[in-house]
Amino acid sequence: MAASLNSLLKALVNRISGGLGDQYIYSPLSENGNIRLLRLMPHQNREAPLQCQLFEYPLRKARRGVHLYETLSYVWGSEENLKHVYIRSGDKNQRLLVTPNLHAALSHLRDELLERILWIDAICINQKDKVEKGLQVQFMAEIYANANRVIVWLGEAASDSDQAFEALRQAAREGSTQHYIDEPTEQAIFTLLERPWFRRIWVVQEAAAARQILMKCGPWEVDGFVFCSGIAALNLSYTTHPHLRGLIPPMTYLVRDAIFRPRDTISQPETSQPATSQPETSQPETSQPETSQPRTFSLNIRPLGELVDMYHNREATNRLDKVYALLGMSSDDHTTAELSVDYDLPWETVFRRLVQSLLSDQVFVDIWDDRAVAVIQGKGHICATVTQVDGHDTRSDIQLITITCKEALGNCKKWWSYQYHLRASANPIRVKDAVCILQGSTMPTIVRFHEGGYSTIIMITASLGEPDQRWSELIQSLPKSPTDFVMIWDWDAPQDGSQDQDYESLISSRGGPQRPWTESQDYLVKAIRLWNFGILLNGVEDYPDAGEHLRNAVEAYAAALRSAGTPPDYSAWTGADEEALMAMDNLVTGDEDAPVETERFNDLTPLLWAVEKGDEGLVKLLLEKGAVLDVVASSGQTPLVRAAEKGYIGVMKLLLDKGATIGAEAADGRMRLRWAVDRGYESAVKLLVDERISLDVDDDYYYDNDQDYADALQDASTQGYDNIVRILLDSDILATYSRSYGKAILGAVRASHDKIVQMLLEKGADLYAKGINLFSRALLDAADDSDGNMVRILLEKGADVNVEGGTFGNPLQTACYYGDDETVQMLLEKGADVNAQGGEYESALRAASSAGYNNIVRMLLENGANVNAQDDYSGNALYSASGAGHDEIVQMLLEKGANVNDQHGLYGNPLQNASFHGRDEIVQILLDNGADVNAQGGLYGNALQAASHGGHDKTVQRLLDNGANVNAQGGEHGNALFAASVKGHDKVVRVLLDWGADVDAQGDYYDTALQGAYARRHDHIVQILLENGAKELDWEPIQD
Repeated sequence: MAASLNSLLKALVNRISGGLGDQYIYSPLSENGNIRLLRLMPHQNREAPLQCQLFEYPLRKARRGVHLYETLSYVWGSEENLKHVYIRSGDKNQRLLVTPNLHAALSHLRDELLERILWIDAICINQKDKVEKGLQVQFMAEIYANANRVIVWLGEAASDSDQAFEALRQAAREGSTQHYIDEPTEQAIFTLLERPWFRRIWVVQEAAAARQILMKCGPWEVDGFVFCSGIAALNLSYTTHPHLRGLIPPMTYLVRDAIFRPRDTISQPETSQPATSQPETSQPETSQPETSQPRTFSLNIRPLGELVDMYHNREATNRLDKVYALLGMSSDDHTTAELSVDYDLPWETVFRRLVQSLLSDQVFVDIWDDRAVAVIQGKGHICATVTQVDGHDTRSDIQLITITCKEALGNCKKWWSYQYHLRASANPIRVKDAVCILQGSTMPTIVRFHEGGYSTIIMITASLGEPDQRWSELIQSLPKSPTDFVMIWDWDAPQDGSQDQDYESLISSRGGPQRPWTESQDYLVKAIRLWNFGILLNGVEDYPDAGEHLRNAVEAYAAALRSAGTPPDYSAWTGADEEALMAMDNLVTGDEDAPVETERFNDLTPLLWAVEKGDEGLVKLLLEKGAVLDVVASSGQTPLVRAAEKGYIGVMKLLLDKGATIGAEAADGRMRLRWAVDRGYESAVKLLVDERISLDVDDDYYYDNDQDYADALQDASTQGYDNIVRILLDSDILATYSRSYGKAILGAVRASHDKIVQMLLEKGADLYAKGINLFSRALLDAADDSDGNMVRILLEKGADVNVEGGTFGNPLQTACYYGDDETVQMLLEKGADVNAQGGEYESALRAASSAGYNNIVRMLLENGANVNAQDDYSGNALYSASGAGHDEIVQMLLEKGANVNDQHGLYGNPLQNASFHGRDEIVQILLDNGADVNAQGGLYGNALQAASHGGHDKTVQRLLDNGANVNAQGGEHGNALFAASVKGHDKVVRVLLDWGADVDAQGDYYDTALQGAYARRHDHIVQILLENGAKELDWEPIQD
């Protein structure tokens, strides 16, 4: 039945629709300042066609109170599958096409019984009449400001829209920023905030003008203040939605403040007066010029530059609206900048006018096609840098920055830092951004430098508040000679750092035009831009990057010279270009009058830059132009040293042919041969050796650091450069420096370079030369590296098998510690003293026993190792093996006669050591071999207390089973029960009590076990002790 009624209704609708006449035709508005309003007729059936009436309304006619119409703030949405609304005109209904999104909004706004008066741009403005559209667009701020209420239509409801609205309502009610929401609810809110309305440019003005806002999504709605208060209370993290960080806070700030804006004086005529920056709650301004144009209206929120910085990343179907939508909010006078709304103007014209109105008409602005990209060239000064940025509060549109002016920045006489509150811009400010003033501009601009040799504008007009004395002094102290800027203002640039590409690639990616230049001109233009950018970086004391860009400028300049075949004709360039090119000429030749102090730029001259690149052609070009050959930077590098370091043989020959000084050396004392050796450049080493360059072997140069090699030979030996070692050894340079072989052999041994060791030994290297850190010998180093082959080589050459030194005292103990069976066997066969004392473990047997190497222990015992060798602190090998848990070694040592009750070491004897570490099986082995279960001594007095302290209940049980005295006194804790109670080991406590431990026995520092457990807050132990008859405390001990 219901289906039949629906079908009948649809048929009736189609019939009515077909008979309701033609497309609606607009009648012109009768007076300037009038608008159309839409009367939305009621209907009880939501599926019925939308019936409306349009009527003219005198918006600017003086009246008392607010106007009784509502405005709709929405996005047009897709223009596919357009739908009809029906406009009553006379006695006819005429059709008007609207987008599906608007049709849905009207369907939800239509009441069942009452008419609704609305202003909606798509219907109330004749969109086909550009003249009317241009005039009405200028009224839009006034239309929204006079409305009784602005309804924000976010679109049809989704499955979780009600969940998001309810969560925001609840958070606003509670008001706390600690309000918790679960992940599905948070996702529902972010899904709502991802809706297109929050991204569009026109809705910014609509929200800023509103006096009351209703947020609506399908059937769900909530007051705008409540909506924004809920978002603020939730203090959302935009980590997973970073693109919303620059969109949502500025919008919610405007929506939230709607209720604080005045409602009753908006329509009153006002006298024209200069516009000034005011807060959002300020009174709008109107003025009536003497021309026939309608008076202008502005919400008078803030200067246009700030508005553009904040909202230029918003979306607009027509790019012109990115500017026009902000005019009604601006406190500036736009008439002089010719920025009135005019949809007949091309985008390039409007964008250029905007840039020059915000900066200065002295800048050159290059714009192309329909792109929101401007390349701006001008002159100016770097005033300060941003040194700190406090992430702006996500609940407001403010960001706090600290700018710092130093003496080198703008020649300011004083160093100072100052904090400023700035409006959050679409492109967030970062540390190292620069604050600059362009010629002709009254407001500072914040720019960011990029490695590609250009700047991007972050804030085109940074309102730093009233200029205080320090800022005024800074402006006045700026040098007379400005710096050239090339800045890119890209409204569509990504914020993820992907803009850091070279200038040419960036312009190409943005659709920049191809210039009709020759190859030589291209290079010259690039050289000038990079040169000026390097000077700019020098102004902010970024000397390394400044030097890099100057180097690139010189390379581009050289490329231009090669391309042209002759020096370029400067006549085609501007005076500034000629100055930059001549400066490069001076820099290349090392002219003292060059305007750049090149030593400041990372200590690299153009010739050094060319050497760095290994560019023989550029080196030759620079040498022919008279570049200084042996210039020495503060680092001590000359071009020849640099070439040797890099191994550029061709470059080295060019320099030597030109007379590069052979004896020049690096500032740190290392000859350039060392540079070539260190990099393993054989050809360079051979070239320098053939030139008879002496080695640096000054012992006073070295410090206690293994990495500071003694000489070039040690460099080559340590790094394994066989051929370079052979070159050095075959030359007669080392004839008087054979003492340096010992240092070289240590390096080769440590790095396990067998061939090099053989070569050095054949040359008479000293096997006993002192090393750097531990004064170890070569054999000790080989053993320490478990390099059996190296040990064999050294022993065959006569190394002392019992040489003393190093961490482990001798080679045998070293090899035992590292578990190198082969080396141990080799050393023993060569006569190593198996019982030699010294080193960290005192004996080789104890080192192997502690580390758990069964085979080595057996080998040592078979070769006569003293099984009971010991020291007072560490005990014997049995003691070490017992604590470490090596049961096979324990058994082996006992079979060889180890004293099971030897009293030495921290834990007194092997049994206590094993008990403390919970080595249950070894405890049994020791007991089976006669260990005294109640032996006294050591840290814990006896084995039972040691096991109790460690919480090893199985070991405790085993010791008690073997006759341990449960109430034995002594040691760290006094008795076993006290130890277990203080440490909180309830299982051990129960075992001890079951074996008759005296529950009130005196312990050490807390008297009884109960007091100790209470003081350590072990409530469960306290309960166990009380249940077993412990005397209750009549005082309360201080708890730890």
